[in-house]
Amino acid sequence: MPTLSFIHAADLHLDSPFRGLCVDTEYYPHITKYVRNATTTAFNNLVTLAIERNVEFLVISGDVYDAADQSARALLLFRDGTQRLSEHGIQTFIVHGNHDPLTAEPRAIDWPDNVHIFGPRPPSTVFVEHEGRRTVAVSGVSHDAANVSDNLAVAFQELAPVDPQLYHIAALHCTIGSRTGHDPYAPCTLDDLANAPIDYWAVGHVHSRNILSQSPYVVYPGNSQGLHIREPGPRGCYLVTVDTDTKETSLEFCPLDAVRWHDIEVEATNITTFDKLESEITTAVDDILETTDGRPLICRVILTGRTPLFHKLQGGTAITDVSERLRETYAQTSPFVWIEQLTPRCQPDIDLEERRQQNDLLGRVLTTAAEYRDSKDLCAALKQGPLATLHDHTRARQALDHLSDDDVKGMLHDAERICLDLLEEETE
Repeated sequence: MPTLSFIHAADLHLDSPFRGLCVDTEYYPHITKYVRNATTTAFNNLVTLAIERNVEFLVISGDVYDAADQSARALLLFRDGTQRLSEHGIQTFIVHGNHDPLTAEPRAIDWPDNVHIFGPRPPSTVFVEHEGRRTVAVSGVSHDAANVSDNLAVAFQELAPVDPQLYHIAALHCTIGSRTGHDPYAPCTLDDLANAPIDYWAVGHVHSRNILSQSPYVVYPGNSQGLHIREPGPRGCYLVTVDTDTKETSLEFCPLDAVRWHDIEVEATNITTFDKLESEITTAVDDILETTDGRPLICRVILTGRTPLFHKLQGGTAITDVSERLRETYAQTSPFVWIEQLTPRCQPDIDLEERRQQNDLLGRVLTTAAEYRDSKDLCAALKQGPLATLHDHTRARQALDHLSDDDVKGMLHDAERICLDLLEEETE
């Protein structure tokens, strides 16, 4: 069976800092250095994978870099990787996205001959030979600005005709549909993609991997390295194998990430002492660490349930003390674990349903919180209710509009917890 393989990756964000992560460089220099190089390590893993699996070429669907003004470090790192690929006869096809748009200013790098960077509109096409015959066409278009609002996908419907026997790949950095959790750059629909003569849409921009369609294939590989706590779990690329006669396509997800992010919930119900709490957290963290295939772990530990320790965890230095002990312990392990945050979302050891029935201020607060929590659209309910005044202000509205349902649920839970802590104490 005549087959070829290629790798589809996107959103490398080389040299990107990890957002919201604070590591004390003086006490934990090895963690700081490792995290600083995480996106570079993920890219080097990508190059190594391509060589080891002997792929024909690599397609990168935008946001190679984290900013339009790339650092010399990021440019040189990427050049070195593509040079390694070139030495093994592997081509690299690149489109640029909203983070690294093409501009009039040329990049100060001499690229290896195996690198093809697609320009801005209209899309262009490059042909690939496999085993002595032309078998693949790769088309692509790069963003020429940071905020492209035009539908770039429709231009692929008017590409110059390509031999229908060829396997046709299109590389595009875009937003498909709505509610992706990302800003809608180069927005389009699945119908826009289906109406173009393409067999495999290699798309980028959305950081969570997703196969949106198999006829034609429309694939987000996700980013190669999670950048913050909202990007948990394995991150990597797709290894794509194609039967060049029948166009039958198979995909294999391959992790590339250097460090992995996770939210970890720890049930604190019936825990009465700090040593038992620390033990439960350690067990939960160790369980997740076993799933990371030897990678370091950055995690946010969330305490849930009803616990007699509730009031002790709300004030004073208890949370900070426990966090620091865990960090000191796990910083010395291999692989290391960094406790990014220890968040108490537990509740006092009382019957909340019974407490809601009491006709006092706390009872009414708990009842109102429960009503909002049961709303079909919690975000909308809060924006139209208690947050309506904030929503009238432009900057506040922008912040609110970027909140996910999980964010809002967490805020509601925190507000309820604070009220429990303050008002329940007054009634005791």
